[in-house]
Amino acid sequence: QDLVEEELNHLRQSIERRGAGHTFAEYLEKAEKSEEDLRAEMRASVERRLRQELVLGSLATKLEISLDDASLEALAKQDAAEIGEDPVRFMARLRAEDRWEGYRERKVNDRVFAKLRETAVIREEETA
Repeated sequence: QDLVEEELNHLRQSIERRGAGHTFAEYLEKAEKSEEDLRAEMRASVERRLRQELVLGSLATKLEISLDDASLEALAKQDAAEIGEDPVRFMARLRAEDRWEGYRERKVNDRVFAKLRETAVIREEETA
């Protein structure tokens, strides 16, 4: 429930921060939704995302995939170079915006998916 409210508040702030004179109420009107309708959609989205995070976290543990700080910083430097950004600034921005751990999670998830692709066995099934 708290995560849903957090998402709703984030959306509200994002809409009003973008400017252009739009308010959250105008957003709801344009989307033809009530705040409760939006809350219900967000609840379903949050629940789905939490289930995905739990499954991916469990797979990362079983596959013994993790990233220490030094490895994560090395990946961040590579990503910064790819987009032409100063690595120190890139990492500082992630940390300042409280996105460093989310970045770590995405990189671990990338490794989980890579491992799954690498070890997947695809079988063709005959249809009757």
